[in-house]
Amino acid sequence: DRKVEFRTIQLLSSHSECGRCYAIMLSKSAAARMSSKVLALARIQPGKNYNVRRSQDLTYSHFAELTWKWWCKTNGIEFVLLNKPLGDAQFQALPPTFQRWLALEKLLSEYGSNARVALVDADTMVRWDTPDFFAIAGFEFAVVRDWFATWAFDSIRAYQHFFPEVNVPWWDYFNTGLTLLSRCHLKITEALTKFALAHSVELGRVSSPWGFGDDQTLLNFIVRREKLPILFLEPAYNVLQCFPVLPEIVRLEKLARVPDEEDLKTRLFDGPPSFVEMGYVWHFNNLVWARTVAMEETWRQISHHYPGAN
Repeated sequence: DRKVEFRTIQLLSSHSECGRCYAIMLSKSAAARMSSKVLALARIQPGKNYNVRRSQDLTYSHFAELTWKWWCKTNGIEFVLLNKPLGDAQFQALPPTFQRWLALEKLLSEYGSNARVALVDADTMVRWDTPDFFAIAGFEFAVVRDWFATWAFDSIRAYQHFFPEVNVPWWDYFNTGLTLLSRCHLKITEALTKFALAHSVELGRVSSPWGFGDDQTLLNFIVRREKLPILFLEPAYNVLQCFPVLPEIVRLEKLARVPDEEDLKTRLFDGPPSFVEMGYVWHFNNLVWARTVAMEETWRQISHHYPGAN
């Protein structure tokens, strides 16, 4: 659509490198662009020194993989599982949340420089009838706003001293559970991973009882510092905190204990979960120790919509 392309060029004009990149891409045929879509799900096992507040059990990611792999196959999109450490020994010492950003360069090398890449968190599931968000994003940097305002505000404040001249409005803070990228954004992902390496010790000191996140807030700062245009997708493409934060579950999460499975199902699943109707991508980011039970039960209730998923 020429109007969409013109709008995109206008958006990218303030970011000269990305504008040049997009101009080159426009010379490619539409068919070639449509065939170069890759979705990568990061399931990299944390190292020994990873944040002990977080469970290192990635069993829940199996249910994410079942939905994403099926959706990609149905929509003609390449599915890639990132299940091995990325980068050299230095990078592999970083949390997997940082390592995954090295995948953009790797995937562009494997699938072509004009490929469009989506990175999704391992604690997300995709609804069977989700539209092709690659068609919406084009070659833009596309994400969804994070609506958890108080957490976003606190996280921004916790990392602000690393970027004293950069402003990240909490109302425009984005979540990276679904992030769409292209080769225009190699500069951004490289800046993030290099920053993490250079400041690994200082970053390790940024902590709170409930956590301020790892890569996400830093990427928010770097994207603003580089004045990269952001395409905000509708909230339906990253429905955050699928379940209510019940006091008993919060207590168990803070104690880093896995709740009783049957009790948890009773508390969380009083009939079909509403988030299934609310949006396309479900993000189980407010559960850590209870995540596997929640995602497994969700899969049990919806699996009939994914015929042949395995």
